[in-house]
Amino acid sequence: MRLNKQQLAVLGVLLFIILITGGIMLRKGNTKTSIGSPEPTEAVVPTIDSSVSVDLTSTSGGKEVSLEIKGIPSGTQAIDYELSYQT
Repeated sequence: MRLNKQQLAVLGVLLFIILITGGIMLRKGNTKTSIGSPEPTEAVVPTIDSSVSVDLTSTSGGKEVSLEIKGIPSGTQAIDYELSYQT
């Protein structure tokens, strides 16, 4: 089967359209992934000054402890702490 010049021209145009469409779709796919993935941010943890005091007292025969924090700055929403002990 031999193709004439007109058939070759039609096939060339179709191939060109397919290549252009594929290139456009690849570019759109790449921009969506780069925009859709925001960078994670780290939370800023403020330090406290010497006006904040923490008292840890033993109660119930040494089986319980009481944690008391005084002088918490205004605007404080949460306090995290870690307590380690040996038995």
